[in-house]
Amino acid sequence: MPAVGDAVWELVRGNDGVERRPVGVVERLHFKTWGRRKGALHSLTASHRIELRARSLRLVLVRSAGRWRNRLHAAAEYEVGGA
Repeated sequence: MPAVGDAVWELVRGNDGVERRPVGVVERLHFKTWGRRKGALHSLTASHRIELRARSLRLVLVRSAGRWRNRLHAAAEYEVGGA
């Protein structure tokens, strides 16, 4: 389970395999307050900012199918923790 302060890495696939690029650190964890899995980790907010038109948004990663995903860029994959 991720913790506040853990590193967030973007996984970039290329011809040479998978490259890990540092994106930021975990700033906040969000837990479910509804349903059967109440209290389970739902998403996290990272320190990285995304420029979208005239706005600057924080990077929010959602746990989907066992992987961390960004809803603004569905093809991107992320890893949380580790050095």
